[in-house]
Amino acid sequence: MKKILSFVLAAMMVTAISTTAFAAELNQGSDPKTQDTKITTSIAPTYVVTIPADAKIDFNAASTTLGTVNATHMQIEPDKKVTVTAAAGKLENQTDTTKTIEYKLMNGETEFTSMDLIDTEKKADLAIAIAEDDWNTAYAGDYKGTITFTISYTNLIK
Repeated sequence: MKKILSFVLAAMMVTAISTTAFAAELNQGSDPKTQDTKITTSIAPTYVVTIPADAKIDFNAASTTLGTVNATHMQIEPDKKVTVTAAAGKLENQTDTTKTIEYKLMNGETEFTSMDLIDTEKKADLAIAIAEDDWNTAYAGDYKGTITFTISYTNLIK
């Protein structure tokens, strides 16, 4: 009984691992025959966006280089774009958060709020700008702030 069962199981395993190959058939004849083979692939959208790392601002610095926002790799659909937005705020005194220092996020001479990327060519060299009056009226102490960068994949509006 065990031998019969082992032969049956072996036959089932051989049947299970065999695969059927499908191919287009052309019948012989005197005329030339053609057959098309369709080939497809799919590439998922991918992109790598670089944003600035943490930075320390020196006291009384009118402008402090923050870093670059750019794409280092992009494979996106033709009708899409990658949008990078930045929400800058205030530097808050760590002892009393009601005491703040205003700053602007700058890309050259222009205040930076967002940029659209469709390739790796475009970049924004960011800096933190703090006005002299804001430094002069600031309270002593340690200050911290956060810039929130949001990266989204959206339709390209033509």
